[in-house]
Amino acid sequence: MIIRSEKWNEEYYYEKLSNGLEVYLMKKTEYKKTYGTLAVNFGSLDTCFIPPFKKEFVEVPIGTAHFMEHEMFEGKDNISMRFAEIGAEINAFTTFDRTVYNFNTLNNVDSCVKLLLELVQTKKYSNESINKERKNIVQEIQMYENMPQTVHYAECLKSMYTASNVRYEIAGTIESIEKINKKALDLCYDAFYHPSNMCLVIVGNIDYQKIMNLIKQDQENKTFREFVIIKRQYPNESCEINKKKFIMNYELQIPKIALNLKIPSNKATSMENLMKDLALSILIDYNFDETSKFYEELLKKDVINNSYFYESMIEDGFSYFMVSCDTHEYLKFEELIKNKMLNLDKISMKDFVRYKNTIFAANIRKMNSLDYFTSMLTDACFCNLTLFEILFSILTSPINIISH
Repeated sequence: MIIRSEKWNEEYYYEKLSNGLEVYLMKKTEYKKTYGTLAVNFGSLDTCFIPPFKKEFVEVPIGTAHFMEHEMFEGKDNISMRFAEIGAEINAFTTFDRTVYNFNTLNNVDSCVKLLLELVQTKKYSNESINKERKNIVQEIQMYENMPQTVHYAECLKSMYTASNVRYEIAGTIESIEKINKKALDLCYDAFYHPSNMCLVIVGNIDYQKIMNLIKQDQENKTFREFVIIKRQYPNESCEINKKKFIMNYELQIPKIALNLKIPSNKATSMENLMKDLALSILIDYNFDETSKFYEELLKKDVINNSYFYESMIEDGFSYFMVSCDTHEYLKFEELIKNKMLNLDKISMKDFVRYKNTIFAANIRKMNSLDYFTSMLTDACFCNLTLFEILFSILTSPINIISH
């Protein structure tokens, strides 16, 4: 079916296949490139679940989702080179809640779609490839450990969280990687790498019917297990923080400091989380961005520089606000930020509308990017919303969330 928004003057095609695969196609006739994404609803937080047709929960090591991402490229006749030979780029990444495989190309879209489905929907890794890749991932983890910014961010999450897997690096730890074997990967592949747990998005100058026929034919030629809902289990995260203060010795020219606010995360709908995230973003921007009075104060007191950074996040299972900087005046920075966190300025209706419009305008600018649409349509799928419900939420978020 076609899902259209007159307000946005945009539309996309959506269909859920008989095997459960959800397909989103968006035609953008003015673009030369085509972007494709096949996303799996399986991320680094998913380490405890009941496998298909079983009754008991099993646990796999931290970093298994990321390890699986690497292993999907194994045993498929150098599939990365096959993409390159037809003029396409292929990439993949793992987040807390998903694993994403994507391509972009100027030509041979049909071949790219087939290759993308082959990449994700066939399992050809072996004990030999797993042992080989283990060494590569250990080197990747060691590389991260030599990157101060990455280490600093990771330690912030470890200090805030006591139970959630968000406190671990997505790639896992050297100890957890050593525990990952073919049995663990098979458990995860059989549970999560099923069409019913995937979302396929193609955005570009495409023909809806032609692409859909190609996808349907590809899926009809493959055999998948019977669909069952996979039950996942996540640790109960308390409101308490893990470490009130953590100091790490690291050879740096300028010390790094971050203050973190752990926000209680209650079970909520996707739309409720979107609204809360937007509301928190506006409140934080109003108090901490480069146009705020507080930012001017930090500059005048020579406490910050261009490394000043903050972010807020509202997700199922974890939410936080973080502000950081590289500064020799870290004690003064700590004092000022703490005081500000405890005494946030209330936002007026006028300023609320102004900030909301700013976010709205930023999203409009992003709509020039095909990559933006593939990401947003994937979000829409996993949130069980339409693309336009997500975009429209920016305009309709209620003021009463802000005023608490």
